[in-house]
Amino acid sequence: MKNIVKHYISKIGHIKIDRLRIEHIDKLIEDVKQEKGEKRANAVILYFNMIANWAIKRRFMQFNPGEAAERFKVNSREMVILSDEEVKKLLSVALPRERAIISIGLFAGLRRSEIFALDKENLNFSKNVIHVRYQLLHGKKEAPKTNSSKRDVPIIKTLRKALEEYTEATSIFGCLFPTTWGGRLHSERWASVVFRELVQKAGIRECVFNDTRHFFGTKCAVSGVPVEMVSKIMGHSSIETTYKNYYGPTIQDKITGIKPFEISISSKLVAMEGM
Repeated sequence: MKNIVKHYISKIGHIKIDRLRIEHIDKLIEDVKQEKGEKRANAVILYFNMIANWAIKRRFMQFNPGEAAERFKVNSREMVILSDEEVKKLLSVALPRERAIISIGLFAGLRRSEIFALDKENLNFSKNVIHVRYQLLHGKKEAPKTNSSKRDVPIIKTLRKALEEYTEATSIFGCLFPTTWGGRLHSERWASVVFRELVQKAGIRECVFNDTRHFFGTKCAVSGVPVEMVSKIMGHSSIETTYKNYYGPTIQDKITGIKPFEISISSKLVAMEGM
């Protein structure tokens, strides 16, 4: 996100910092809002204010022209955890390449930027491991945003099947998901166009690509995988991030999870009645 925000702020980079005015910031914010939405516009406001305050302290600027910019009220999006049936429908309408991309999110928990940065040599079928080493930002491979993002992720059987189906049917050298002219797929465009079309075709709930990571994190946790392990696999720097953003058990998960408590309480109450 930080790199994307920098990209937008660079659009006013031709204006000397001490000559920036409120109208420049207002136009920038409006452009971002129209192109990427209010949430991204808020991020630009926040980041610009941080830069401006730094510049004021060092007397590069006399005032912050972005201080008057009002942040938009954005309702936080409810986490979507796809059901097993929805996942089945989604994968069934996808072609091998799309199925492989979606499966990496669903069954390995990789970020979209990490998936589209993968090269064929990052798939180690002999050890059943994906070597996550880069992310794709603005079409360029870059180092991961944190040390914890550089990791090895297990390939489970369901994922291996989708990956083998795709790689065996395609002559791939280097980039795992290339365009027809050999470049790398634009991850944001793919997610906003191709993935959305597949969701509509499958007839499932509206969701975004990052919900594949929500599915992975939640399913791992409710299946009994220690959250510390889930956090490491997903490349989080702390388990708090995993709990807060990627763990959303359904009511059925909660009913199943509370069974041991129900059994324990019931047996103790029966014992008390016999006293």
